[in-house]
Amino acid sequence: HIMNTSPSRLLAAAAVAALLAACGGGSDDHDDGSSTTPPPEVPPVTTTLSGVVLDGPLQGAKVCVDVNDNRACDAGEPTATTDASGAYSIAEVVAADAAAHPLLVEASATTTIDADDGPVAASFLLAAPAGRGAVISPYTTLLVSEIDGGRAPNVVQAEENVLVNLVGIAGDVGGLTLSSNYMPDDTDATALAGKRATMR
Repeated sequence: HIMNTSPSRLLAAAAVAALLAACGGGSDDHDDGSSTTPPPEVPPVTTTLSGVVLDGPLQGAKVCVDVNDNRACDAGEPTATTDASGAYSIAEVVAADAAAHPLLVEASATTTIDADDGPVAASFLLAAPAGRGAVISPYTTLLVSEIDGGRAPNVVQAEENVLVNLVGIAGDVGGLTLSSNYMPDDTDATALAGKRATMR
């Protein structure tokens, strides 16, 4: 028996078949999302950290961002070595790491020279809180120690604690803060030398 199909029904059936083919509905090879291209990976924002390391200026000391917070400069952490004036610069530091982790300085008896006293007699560690690395000194190390030891919940309280313990008052020392560069320079060596004596 031959089915009587009108031309309009044939056209409708052809249109549906074409639509299914275009959508992939008539095939087992349908789009399950696996062929989509992932969005490009956005590189993290980076910054450069620079400053100076002082006891006297320390040359040949390793400076690092303590990304894993274990208080050691480990392989893979951003590092630099101080120059003869104690200056350092660490490029391409992930900005989020710079804002969240302290800076450490490893002074080594085999490689580090104190501009005031010559080669250091024994290795030691200095530190500065995150965001406070313009000057790294024994004073900034005390700030990190206050926080690590649980004696202060933040840098502001740590500064107050250290100053009270050092000089009996919560304030600055001879016009300087615990994060100040107390080394004399060529612009006002006499004034800074007096302040350096106060800090040291």
